[in-house]
Amino acid sequence: MVDGTGDDRGSSTGVKPGEAPVPASPRKATLGDLLVELRRRRVFRVMVGYGIFAFAVLQVTEPIMHGAHLPEWVLTVVLGALALGFPVALILAWVFDLTAQGVRRTPPARGSGGTYFSRGRLAALLVGAVLVGALPGVAWYLWKQSGEREPGAATAVATPSIAVLPFADMSPPKDQDYFSEGVAGEILDALSRVRGLRVPGRSSSFWFKGKNVEPAEIARKLGVTHLLEGTVQRSGSKVRISAEVVNASSGGRVWSQTYEREIADIFTIQDEIARSVVLALAPVLLAGSAPLPSSRTSDPEAYRLFLLGRFLNGQATRESLEQAVETLERSAAIDPRFAPTQALLAFAYGNLANYRKGQESLRLRKAAKAASEQAVALAPSSAWGYAPRAWYRTSYDLDWEGAAADLDRGLAIDPASEFMLNAQAMFLLSQGRTHEAVEVQRRTVDRDPLSAIHTFVLALALLEDTQYPEAREWARRAQELSPGYLSPYAILGWVALSTGNPQEAIASWEKLPDGPGRIAAMAVALNALGRERESLDALARLERERPDALGIIAGVRAWRGDLDGAFDVLHRAVREERGSLWNAKFTRLLLPLRGDPRFSDLLRRLNLPVD
Repeated sequence: MVDGTGDDRGSSTGVKPGEAPVPASPRKATLGDLLVELRRRRVFRVMVGYGIFAFAVLQVTEPIMHGAHLPEWVLTVVLGALALGFPVALILAWVFDLTAQGVRRTPPARGSGGTYFSRGRLAALLVGAVLVGALPGVAWYLWKQSGEREPGAATAVATPSIAVLPFADMSPPKDQDYFSEGVAGEILDALSRVRGLRVPGRSSSFWFKGKNVEPAEIARKLGVTHLLEGTVQRSGSKVRISAEVVNASSGGRVWSQTYEREIADIFTIQDEIARSVVLALAPVLLAGSAPLPSSRTSDPEAYRLFLLGRFLNGQATRESLEQAVETLERSAAIDPRFAPTQALLAFAYGNLANYRKGQESLRLRKAAKAASEQAVALAPSSAWGYAPRAWYRTSYDLDWEGAAADLDRGLAIDPASEFMLNAQAMFLLSQGRTHEAVEVQRRTVDRDPLSAIHTFVLALALLEDTQYPEAREWARRAQELSPGYLSPYAILGWVALSTGNPQEAIASWEKLPDGPGRIAAMAVALNALGRERESLDALARLERERPDALGIIAGVRAWRGDLDGAFDVLHRAVREERGSLWNAKFTRLLLPLRGDPRFSDLLRRLNLPVD
């Protein structure tokens, strides 16, 4: 054995005959010696066991914390305690050993000439072991804190953000659902005008209504850090509103308040809630807050009918639109100077016109235009009226300059309005600027990601920009968001036809409601399959039942190869029904005509840019 001098001369024991053995001097420990000693003292076992124990504690703590609505710092405290306990466990494992006789102090390594561990070096090595052992726990905590976010959510957490969930109706008869939803919607509108505060759109926030979804999951899908929720209880002329802001990740309450007032004070309550929310999230935001809407009604009944009309218009069925028009007309009769009612009437009239024929459809369109003009005249500093007026100037009057001016004005007032962005995307499509339309509508969907209508418009823009795979993807997403919403089948059919699958196109178009769009699409697909007789019958039915749908009739003739007949119908449309040609630059139906010089002449007559 090597002695303390490093001399191995003499006997194999390093002791000369006749001399007493001299104890070997211990040498300083190396890293290898430390690893051997850690294994002997079972420190590695303790490290692994403690890691398993800590992971189990964290896995149990988190659901209990959320279930009991404990604040987020509870998880931080538990993690800190586990971190502090880790080095203590390692020290105890080094010093003591668990034997059959109980806990005993671990004896030093046997044998002479052993190693010794200086206190400084031992401490440094143990600290290193602690840090290495703690890395998985730290990584887990950081991963949980960052969370798994939906695409587009990264920008949401960089700035204050909040989603306004629909308020619950606590009125005993349970007949004030529209009122509760309307109150939440008005607060959402007010918060969306605060600069520096990100607020998802109404469709996305209200999509979770009636669904059993945890707050953290709602926040993840919407990309926000906070949620505003509340209840509304109305009884006669009294209203009681309770609202609270919660931290979405922890469930901890940030702010809460209950208001009990006369129904006439509803605007004041909504304003107070909006300001309190901003103050609770970040006081600095108050400096950038947009002014409160200047258009208000002093009549509680007019406001109640406005909220009911807004609720019905959002259902977008024939029956709900009829009820919305009736309800909003009653509101306007009570207070004809309330601009939001006029703006909603414009949308409701226009939507209902799509279900009507001939003179009745024309009457509704004219009423829509008048209502949008009235909304702008009543509140020129509000964005309420500019979106519907821009839409009708685009799709009915073909007043491109007027529509562009409305879009510029409305977006200057409220650049985050999904209604304004939607109208801008449709205007860009009408000008053939499909790529720009796609980019604008992506912003709309980013603001209101769970809106089936906005998602459908994005799919439409992608289709016209010939981005077929993504158009199909977004159309299917619109279907998932609203299974009863059938318009996405039109996109799926055109994608299938454009990629050479007319049979698949028919399968999609068969799911559309009966109307000129469905009849025309089926005629086109049947012609592509060589089913000439059936295609011709569909065209004859279209001309018989909807002779006013001139742009659609011309499109079917074009796809059937009758270009002269198509242009004859289009020239008639220019004279009699110009509004039906607002989409001439991008509609799939007129695609076979785009290379014909006569089509360029048509665009000039419509004051549209010629490529």
